[in-house]
Amino acid sequence: MKYKIYATETCGYCRMAKNLLEQKGIEYEYLTMEAGSDIMMELKDWTKQQTVPIIFEVTDGVETFIGGFTELNKAINN
Repeated sequence: MKYKIYATETCGYCRMAKNLLEQKGIEYEYLTMEAGSDIMMELKDWTKQQTVPIIFEVTDGVETFIGGFTELNKAINN
């Protein structure tokens, strides 16, 4: 299992998510995009999450949307 994080350059919660995964030694992919990019807008429409980071859990190649930093933190620390 690993995580995929869609982020923007200026997002503090995005950096916090990245740091949390690094501290726990969990594999992740960190993708930065422009806030108004087509891909970011499509992700927001699809997930219904209007803020970043937009985080997916990846298990056996299947991506499952889990939420943002708060949801990641709960998933890892509970």
